Amino acid sequence: MQIAPDDGDHTTTVVGTSTALTNGGIADDDNAAFALALLGDHPTLVWYLPSIDDLPKGSGTLASLTPGWVTPSIALLAAAAVAAAVWRGRRLGPLVVENLPVVVRSTETMEGRARLYERGASRMHALDQVRIGTLGRLAGALGLSRGAGVDEVVFRTADLLGVDPRELRHVLVDADPQDDRHLLALSDSLRDLEAAVGRASKPR
Repeated sequence: MQIAPDDGDHTTTVVGTSTALTNGGIADDDNAAFALALLGDHPTLVWYLPSIDDLPKGSGTLASLTPGWVTPSIALLAAAAVAAAVWRGRRLGPLVVENLPVVVRSTETMEGRARLYERGASRMHALDQVRIGTLGRLAGALGLSRGAGVDEVVFRTADLLGVDPRELRHVLVDADPQDDRHLLALSDSLRDLEAAVGRASKPR
């Protein structure tokens, strides 16, 4: 704390830290006694908190608050970015004109999606795709429309094969594959179910 005489009979007290006067630090050590002795010595108290508005005009710009090397560094980085863009653009070469539409074999699309499912261990997504195809083919074999609901396909299939609808729904909807072996087993069950419906629905 520094005490300096003023022009008149008053004195100006400068406190080097404000921690002792905060709510979090007023109860520590002798901060409370220090604050009372400091602030209660005179009947008039002026509490001043400096802000950006107190700076002289023209001294609060970004350029005046940053070191002198910042602007040249930004310019150098911008030039390097432009040079890198030009360099990489020239390496890509000219555009290649390709006739549209591009024909992609269905097997390539199927294998690509299967690899994505395998890489992400998305067994449920892979099984759902197989189930959607199986439900559509079962609906066609049973004489139902393509928009038939799952329950309608399940009950019609159970009635045709004479099995429990809950077992069919477990295979067609509810079963969650825990590993690759379980996924293959469920896929085989769907294939066998489709084959059984095909045999049962054929006229004798």
